[in-house]
Amino acid sequence: MNCMFAHSSTQVVMTKYKATINLVAPPILISLLKNEGLVKQHDMSSLKRFCCGAAPLGPETVEAVEKMLPNVSVTQAYGMTEMAPAVTVPNGLKHKVPGSCGTLVGDTELRIVKVDDTQQSGTDKSAGIDADPGEEGEVWVRGPQIMKGYLRDEDTALCMQDGWYRTGDIGRFDVKSGELVITDRLKELIKYKGFQVSPASLEALLLTHPWVKDCMVIGVPDPRDVSFENPRALVSLQPSVPPKDAVRASDELYHFVMSRMPPHKRLHGGVRIVNEVPRNLAGKLLRRKVRKKEVALLKEQNSGDAGSR
Repeated sequence: MNCMFAHSSTQVVMTKYKATINLVAPPILISLLKNEGLVKQHDMSSLKRFCCGAAPLGPETVEAVEKMLPNVSVTQAYGMTEMAPAVTVPNGLKHKVPGSCGTLVGDTELRIVKVDDTQQSGTDKSAGIDADPGEEGEVWVRGPQIMKGYLRDEDTALCMQDGWYRTGDIGRFDVKSGELVITDRLKELIKYKGFQVSPASLEALLLTHPWVKDCMVIGVPDPRDVSFENPRALVSLQPSVPPKDAVRASDELYHFVMSRMPPHKRLHGGVRIVNEVPRNLAGKLLRRKVRKKEVALLKEQNSGDAGSR
């Protein structure tokens, strides 16, 4: 997605129609933040709320948008086609828990289930043990709005367990506020030396750096031990970054993360600067496609290094 195009289109439409509520995906808000000077040139006095979906939106981004536009609140909703489509919705103009996606819709039940170390995706059999209150786990949902099933029975069996729909999303439930916080996708968690690393948390941190336009974090096999993965970032830079800074951007961003994250959440797989981070039309990162290419690229590089010795 071309962020500048998204930014321009969003501004024109909101100004023309005096929008009060705008439904957006995270890349739109990130684009607005990266072009604050242009945003301030438009009359957005009618706007009261952004409601975000399609991918998790970190609390840092929410805070930054609300700081840039003090009269606008940023909320999130959570759902999927299989739930027709809502699971949680905003309860008012403000979430009580930063980065949450609201409270459950009526007659809907939710569980946060512990993720086994052996699980690699949301289709692996789970022990079905509930996580402790406030802890992260896989989100399981049950309610009258749930689909009857997929076309093929075997596909339905993969996502249903004991009458619950396994979303494949990782989240935590705040008991006090009743709000759900989605943090990542189970199949996208990076397995690093016994730790489960959330790509979304690293991406949210990278996006706070003024040089970063967009980014994606994936797990790539460690050449010394393929049983675990190293977090690796692909980053596109702001056009305003000077060439002298662009050439050292990989090292700068690597150390930026290293100084702010514990050892298992650092970018051990390195940082690669790219022209654009691949997303689909809905703004979702194309992780699987990118990971396949990065693994092939690293394998080729490692083979070349071995051949030169």
